[in-house]
Amino acid sequence: MAIRKSDRFPNRVPLAALALLLNLLAFPLFAQTGQPNLTLLKQFYDSQQFAMSVELGREMLGHGENLDSEKLSAIHHYLGLAFFNLGERDSARVHFLSLLSLEPQFALDPVEISPKIQTFFEDIRAELSANRVATPAFTRYVMTADPRPSAFWRSAVFPGWGQVFKQQKKRGVVLGLVVFGSAAATGVSWLQERDARDSYNAASDPLAIASAYDDYNHWYKIRRNMGLATALAWFWNVADAAWRGGNMPQMTVNNTGDGLRVGLSLNLP
Repeated sequence: MAIRKSDRFPNRVPLAALALLLNLLAFPLFAQTGQPNLTLLKQFYDSQQFAMSVELGREMLGHGENLDSEKLSAIHHYLGLAFFNLGERDSARVHFLSLLSLEPQFALDPVEISPKIQTFFEDIRAELSANRVATPAFTRYVMTADPRPSAFWRSAVFPGWGQVFKQQKKRGVVLGLVVFGSAAATGVSWLQERDARDSYNAASDPLAIASAYDDYNHWYKIRRNMGLATALAWFWNVADAAWRGGNMPQMTVNNTGDGLRVGLSLNLP
């Protein structure tokens, strides 16, 4: 018996239901990895699965230690939009306020976002600018400058200075002593090599020439190795100043009179 097309793919299983099933399967995979997935969050919102957007967005905020300011902005953006579409204006306001604390100049896309949400968002911006926010506690992000770029050039000029600038005094002292100690040893070995070379050039007796050459060659190798050690120590000192301290911000939470204040600062051991 021939199988009709309608029997192979019953109409009672619409494509929309399949899409929802795939999204529901994808969400546990995200939860297992514990890694933020902005693409999935956007897909939930674009497919008008606002409740799923809220659930995923909240899960992502729970991984704050793995989020930079750009990802945090995107999460609060979609959470604000999702809550607005769910009719929960207070929750939408909280997330839009958090978004604006991260990016005061942020603007919604007029092509994709309805005028009603645009007006709501701009009213919140005006309230925040005028310091007339009456919303209960919201997450206010206080961004601190990354000290690593300044630490980089400081350690390049004076080894250990960048680490001290990052409040890593002991580490800076140790690295500085290693670099300067290697440089001093290189200088001493260069002086010894120079004297040994002069003695070798002045020698006339065959036995004295052989002995002077061995001495000269000995100090040449020491000077060369100490020079290489100095270069490596200086490079390590600069690289440490540029990279050590964590690539991601670390959130610290404090309760203040104007609500929950979350400060982002670099984790500098």
